[in-house]
Amino acid sequence: MNILSPGKALRRPLWLAAALLVGHSAQAGAPLVGLDGVGGIAFNPLAYVAGTPDPGSFVGKPVVGMWYISLGKAAIDWTTFGVATSLGKRVEVSYGFEAAAVEKLEGIHKNTFAAKVLLLPENTGGAWVPAISVGAKHKNTTFHVSGDTKSDGMDYYLVATKLVTQLPKPVLLSAGVQSTQEQVTGLIGFNKERATIVYGNVDVILASWLCVGVEYRTGPDYGKAGGNYKDASYYNIHAAYFASKQLSFAGAYTNAGKNTWNGGESGDKLGFGGGFVVSMHYTF
Repeated sequence: MNILSPGKALRRPLWLAAALLVGHSAQAGAPLVGLDGVGGIAFNPLAYVAGTPDPGSFVGKPVVGMWYISLGKAAIDWTTFGVATSLGKRVEVSYGFEAAAVEKLEGIHKNTFAAKVLLLPENTGGAWVPAISVGAKHKNTTFHVSGDTKSDGMDYYLVATKLVTQLPKPVLLSAGVQSTQEQVTGLIGFNKERATIVYGNVDVILASWLCVGVEYRTGPDYGKAGGNYKDASYYNIHAAYFASKQLSFAGAYTNAGKNTWNGGESGDKLGFGGGFVVSMHYTF
């Protein structure tokens, strides 16, 4: 994807930050490795392909990421590890492993195997054209699911991402739609029905080493397809610090809806309340 010149009004450090964010410099940056291993932010994938292109190889250099999420009201500690890389600069392959310690339950493990294809590189044919990608994720969980829930499922998604450099500060915009069977990202199983969710990200690059943003995704509602399960919508407010050419850190406050888990508040959607998130990412 090409980086637009931000013009004379944009200072060189911010130009470098824009390049940093979409992987066009040696500096670490987005896409990070998301909770399920896919190149994105935390919950949501970006259209950009993760991994550093290697001029001498079809296979890019990988990026790895680790997350820790503490949802205090629901008594959940959630740890993830993921790795993603690129093939021919247009295909991303990734793997994510998640472990959740939930009060009064045995530990839950989840695996995600995923692939993403960059259909349209950013700025193809015009300055305002976003990068567009499609992807698929196969997930499985060790949670003991009920008869109307499965232990594995498939997600399919379409996402568009654009770095806007014509503003006083570069802004990354991303939005997508996903067909899913997951319940709580798949940790507690997969519905036999399918639902459609939408999601989006807005990130502002404040300096060559810092960006802040928000992330949102709707919860799947399987009632429209004949089921009786609904997830709450999630959001987070986050900041990322690019410490070196390889190393990035991110922190966030996340909200997983009203806490209706484990004797919490009443409601017709499963939610887990708020909590804090920290992560570390290394780009080879």
